[in-house]
Amino acid sequence: MSASNKVLVVDAGNTSVKWAAFEQDELTYISRDLQLGHLDADAVNLLSLAPERIYFASVRGDEDEASLRKFIHQSFPDASCYELKSQRMSCGVRNAYEDVSRLGIDRWLTVIAAFDATQDTVVIDAGTALKVEFVDANGQYRGGYIVPGQIMMENMLVEKTGKIRFNDEDLVNYQGQINNTGLAVHIGCWEMTLGLVERVLSQHQTSRFVFTGGNGKKIMQALKIQAQYEPHLVLKGAKKLGDEWVNQE
Repeated sequence: MSASNKVLVVDAGNTSVKWAAFEQDELTYISRDLQLGHLDADAVNLLSLAPERIYFASVRGDEDEASLRKFIHQSFPDASCYELKSQRMSCGVRNAYEDVSRLGIDRWLTVIAAFDATQDTVVIDAGTALKVEFVDANGQYRGGYIVPGQIMMENMLVEKTGKIRFNDEDLVNYQGQINNTGLAVHIGCWEMTLGLVERVLSQHQTSRFVFTGGNGKKIMQALKIQAQYEPHLVLKGAKKLGDEWVNQE
């Protein structure tokens, strides 16, 4: 069976749900929602919403996934829905995990989307968590790292200590002097992020680097890195994997 022309990709990430419309391989619309079971009117009108297929990728818990699954089926009853999962091999990439079901689908999709058969690739996904992924030119995914992202690190310091407290006003008008607790936490966590990325850069100098996630471009600018920035890597990986599944039917 050939892949359909109209596809809706639903990416349920840690902090938001993205709804992305594809016509052929062109990404034509994205809606980002902070709540479950919600689709803005603009997106509904754009698609009518008449996707032939829906590719659903989620890193949420079972309850959230069930709510989203119900909403999808109620909203688009005529569309075929594919729930994407990590596999042993997909789209020319071989999985390094012994138990492939334990690899988050978001990580698998970024690797699939970034894979380049001409050179080794490193993906830096700077979102809620900071994730680093390695895939070589032969299509061997070699695993990677997961550490807390900027906001998560800051929140953990507040939640796990008794007296580290600050507010947004502490972060205003920074002039190079770290003169309050908020700046100490914020800048310290940021330097940790940059330090990890710098180390990865130094260890993989001949690799191609692809950045994604909300802080991806900010990291590139801070370190003056000449690399590719792709904000929709998970969505494009989902489209690629979903199409492969359909074509194999």
